[in-house]
Amino acid sequence: MKQKLVVCAVIVNECAVLVVHREIDSMQGNKWEFPGGKVEFGEDPAVSLKREIMEELNLTISVGNPIAISADILGGDHYIMIALECEIIGGDLFLNVGQNYQWVRPSEFANLEWAALDIPMLDRIREYIEQTSRNP
Repeated sequence: MKQKLVVCAVIVNECAVLVVHREIDSMQGNKWEFPGGKVEFGEDPAVSLKREIMEELNLTISVGNPIAISADILGGDHYIMIALECEIIGGDLFLNVGQNYQWVRPSEFANLEWAALDIPMLDRIREYIEQTSRNP
């Protein structure tokens, strides 16, 4: 069993957060998640997240504070995921890996089938969105 660190971006726009639909043939395929990916060995998590978002979504982001953390055993490996607050600072949203995306309000979270690592973070991300919408 290996331990893997994963980061995801919480990008909020007008009280909705950006989520992506995993490709059907991937692990946890056909489920929704916050965009991001694995941190390479020796890589800074913020640098990793910036790289992943550029590769997957064609966006340049700034990375802020951690919002939530989760952990699970998937496919025989131990995954730890950190959700980081992010802001789009450049680029045009375009999916480079063929998945779908949508902007989702916290009240719509229950309508989506989420990837396992994202589920434990939903309440904390909901609180974060509510706080940031009250205090822009």
